[in-house]
Amino acid sequence: DLVAGSVAAAPAAFIATPADTVKTRMQQAKLDTPETDDIPGNAFQLTKSIVSNEGYHVLFSGWFERVIRSVPQFGVTLALFDVLTVAAVNGGLL
Repeated sequence: DLVAGSVAAAPAAFIATPADTVKTRMQQAKLDTPETDDIPGNAFQLTKSIVSNEGYHVLFSGWFERVIRSVPQFGVTLALFDVLTVAAVNGGLL
């Protein structure tokens, strides 16, 4: 299960990177600073703005770091879930 969680985490983290980039930009816009005044108000407009002004590659910025963080995190989470589930079943909790 450690391996399964780790293997599943890599593509999931990579695929989710554009959404995370847009989310982070929207959170920055809420800071209400002069640098964030021109950030569009919804995710679709912001995504279109990023692609047209900065290029598609910007949506995937930080993908490597996300994958490196997510692989061990989800591998351990899935393995620990299974261990705790077995313990709960054997202990009569489930």
